[in-house]
Amino acid sequence: MLLLNLLLQTGALLLIYQQTSGLKLRLWQLLSFIPLAGLGLWLPDYGIYLMALVLFYLYGLPAFKDRQYLALFFSLYTVSFFSLIGNILDSLAALAPIYNILEFIIIPVPVLLNLVFLKVANPNFRLLHAAYELPVKAMLQVINSVLALLLVAEFSSYFLQALDRDFSALRYVISGIFFAVMALLLLYITMKIRLMQADQIKELRRAQLAQLTTYTQQIEGMYNEIHEVRHDLGNVLVSLQDSIANQDLPAITQIYNNVIAKYGQPLQNSKFNLTHLSNLKIPALKSLLSAKIISALGLNIATSVEIEAPVVDCYVELVDYLRILSIFLDNAIEANASVADPQLNIAFIAYDQPQQLVVIIDNTTDQTDLNINQIFKPKVSTKTGDHGLGLAIVKELLDRHPNLMLQTTCQDGRFRQVLTSTPLGGIPSL
Repeated sequence: MLLLNLLLQTGALLLIYQQTSGLKLRLWQLLSFIPLAGLGLWLPDYGIYLMALVLFYLYGLPAFKDRQYLALFFSLYTVSFFSLIGNILDSLAALAPIYNILEFIIIPVPVLLNLVFLKVANPNFRLLHAAYELPVKAMLQVINSVLALLLVAEFSSYFLQALDRDFSALRYVISGIFFAVMALLLLYITMKIRLMQADQIKELRRAQLAQLTTYTQQIEGMYNEIHEVRHDLGNVLVSLQDSIANQDLPAITQIYNNVIAKYGQPLQNSKFNLTHLSNLKIPALKSLLSAKIISALGLNIATSVEIEAPVVDCYVELVDYLRILSIFLDNAIEANASVADPQLNIAFIAYDQPQQLVVIIDNTTDQTDLNINQIFKPKVSTKTGDHGLGLAIVKELLDRHPNLMLQTTCQDGRFRQVLTSTPLGGIPSL
């Protein structure tokens, strides 16, 4: 019976860890917890928790890209939450005459309570991964210290109760205090993450407004230019009508060569590609793309945009998606700076079956010896001064989203990025 109890506790710990961290442990990692339950037969009451804490930390460290404070947070949170809630429920169940039955029934309760907390509070723990540097790292240090102290105090109560049975009554009070501290800590984490989200959204909206302003000004310029052409052509048509009526062929030829033919050039200008953005149904994405296109046109880069089908979803967190595309487009524009005939081609291809969005960014470059495997590493760059971090950030963002796939090629003076996104659970394909 004890072994079954330990196996159930181990399973509950695994569920809470995966619910909270978002990690899906591999089969061999899950199987490694089975011997842990067996060792619990010979270890103290808190022994299984300490070993689970170590395993969660070791398995989480590579998954969180060596963000040790974040890996430690999810480990401490899992063990302290399960231990605290389980201890309170176990103490209450011990008062009932059917404790032998209740001790098995209460084991999944912490899992359900954690699920309720995640659904109701909805803390975006992924944001802690994305914004790991200060002040997040400092915040995690404080939170981890509090959780560690809670665990030490909780485990000490096990030891004291084993020495003195009269300690049980006091342990109820201590558990109540620990529960209040844990609740306040969860409230603090939730509020802190929401404030970070609000700041992120505010910054995104500010950037979107600036891009939208630029986009609107460009559209107004296009409208004025078209209106001017329309007005001039109206006058030309009157002159042309008179020449046709008089069958004055030299005058007709002169009007065509000197007036009408030249008006084809403004309408062929690549800035009119902005009209293709109407198929982008994501306002923030449209604003970003329009701003980058206008920037490229201002540098006399021949720019083309193809968006044949409506784009309504990018299938990943929008902030991360915009960040990736912004880095790609900035790099493409910069790569054209030293090219004799600069070109930038952008295409959005939305598929229904299977659902996926493919973005192709193709640009000219004077680089002929790029090592594709190296450019995504931190401080490895084709820019002067070895200060490039953009593609390293892209690599981190791609690692965070399994439904994103990137294909990068560089040959014959052209650099191409193909980014494919699918609904979560789908398999990106090119």
